[in-house]
Amino acid sequence: MKIMDYYIRLRLHAQDQQHMRNSLQELADVLYCSTKNVKILLKKMSEEQLISWTPGRGRGNKTEILFIHNFVEAIESYTDELLAQEKLKDIFLLLKEPLPLALQKKIENKLHHHFGYEPSNDMYDVLKIPISRKIFPLDPAFVAVTTESHLTSQIFDTLVVYNDVTEKMEPHIAHTWELSEDGLTWTFYLRKDIYFHNESILTSKDVQFSFERLKQVQSPFEWLTEEIVEIETPSPLQIRFHLAKPNLFFLHYVSSMQLAILPRDTSIQNHHYIGTGPFKLAHYSEDNIVLEAFTHYFKERALLDRIEFWGIPDHVQIDADYELPNEEENERHDIQIEEIGCIYASFNFTKPGPHHDIYFRKAWRELYDVEMILRNIEGRRTIAASSFFPDRSRLATRRSYSLEKAKEYLKKSTYNGETIHIYFFAFKDSANDAYFLKERCESLGIQVELHPFPVSDYMNRSIDKHADIIFMGEVFAANYEIAFLNVFKNKSCFVNRFMDPHYEKQINCLLDTFLLEENKEKRYELMYEIEEFLQAEHIILFNYHVLKRKTYPSSLKNVTIDSFGWANFAKLWIQPSMS
Repeated sequence: MKIMDYYIRLRLHAQDQQHMRNSLQELADVLYCSTKNVKILLKKMSEEQLISWTPGRGRGNKTEILFIHNFVEAIESYTDELLAQEKLKDIFLLLKEPLPLALQKKIENKLHHHFGYEPSNDMYDVLKIPISRKIFPLDPAFVAVTTESHLTSQIFDTLVVYNDVTEKMEPHIAHTWELSEDGLTWTFYLRKDIYFHNESILTSKDVQFSFERLKQVQSPFEWLTEEIVEIETPSPLQIRFHLAKPNLFFLHYVSSMQLAILPRDTSIQNHHYIGTGPFKLAHYSEDNIVLEAFTHYFKERALLDRIEFWGIPDHVQIDADYELPNEEENERHDIQIEEIGCIYASFNFTKPGPHHDIYFRKAWRELYDVEMILRNIEGRRTIAASSFFPDRSRLATRRSYSLEKAKEYLKKSTYNGETIHIYFFAFKDSANDAYFLKERCESLGIQVELHPFPVSDYMNRSIDKHADIIFMGEVFAANYEIAFLNVFKNKSCFVNRFMDPHYEKQINCLLDTFLLEENKEKRYELMYEIEEFLQAEHIILFNYHVLKRKTYPSSLKNVTIDSFGWANFAKLWIQPSMS
């Protein structure tokens, strides 16, 4: 512990008093140390001009301590010192102490203003962004969560990219491509002199390595390459993929971030992430990530020089958007975005239990009264969902829910008093849903045990063994069709992880038709047919759609928010103050 930690303990014990008299043993109890160490600590505090003290002479005489500074001023000064040294972890620890509420708010306000734009005299622009949780590893082969997906897209590039405005594929690392007449061979022609962040030059061998790697590392996204039977590299700037069967969606697969291009001769272990993207990774830890502009980027150089992401613990409350920086109240813009995707409940068909009985699942649908949740529980919810797509949900007839129907279904089911284990992210909205549902279930005699878990446990396969039901959300990327496919093909997605093989076979038949269909409207009809099948069999329960609110300062320019609720950092710039 630092000397300031001991000083804070003393001040909290003294409360508003500037003077205290205590025996050495009493002080040892306050400081959690020996009486011998008390004297050493008091001497150090005196040397740092935090206190003046007079040792008690003789048995029974008490030590006198005079606090030199006002407590609030001392803590604020200490906070400023920590901020100047970027010692945010120490501030987070400080905020765990039982500080007076007004002082805690002052510290949180200082922390809030620490984030945002940091101008400098040498024109080096830094953006600091708070994030409300620890960051997953950024290996493209495994990235499956929105925040990490966006960060990965800033570090890595793909052969082609999807333009969500024109809804067409565009050249990127590959400047053009061609498809053979039989639809089985795709040839991509690569740009010259594309540099990786380690200054090596990208070639077709790196592309081959990146595609083959998905199988080697057992990526949950291996399905993206399963139809490739052979990869040829006729030249350093040419790569050819031979498919087992024609696939109209192969270009869409190639645009997926999981198929971003990595250098073949560099290990990705120990978070050593090297790509060709507009930003290179300068530092990685679970609670702090630093990106720096890559000056040799093959397209436009990023306008920002450095972006810092800082993990904020749950106990720290700062009045800021957790994904974009803020300024003063009167200098902010707000954006509201309804996510494409929804919050749903998924039954775990890989585990035995009463949820295999459709009557039990129907009872659960009646119990999960989404309309009541929307009316009575605050949160980011917008409308009840009957689809992954909010526009389609708005066309649906509003559903009614009935405890009486739930009772009838429960009587018809095989439920026999088993405890139902519900898993959900340890977020406020999910927890509110879970406690609401637990109360409703127990009113009908259904035993429920709740299991909140952190996002960092998303890939933890023990959930698959123990959960009966999970509350989860899907947020679609800009390419909705590939995002829809991903729900059922991605082995890290809980819909896929929990799917009954019998239902999976029926869904895959529809997906096979979907992949061969050239007409986009008919493909959407097939997607809707799959959603209706999910609802008819109560495989998953569509619950509600979610609104993202984004706040950013007026000085932050060129802010365009993507489907994950993030801005494209490579395009951001800060308008200098006129003063």
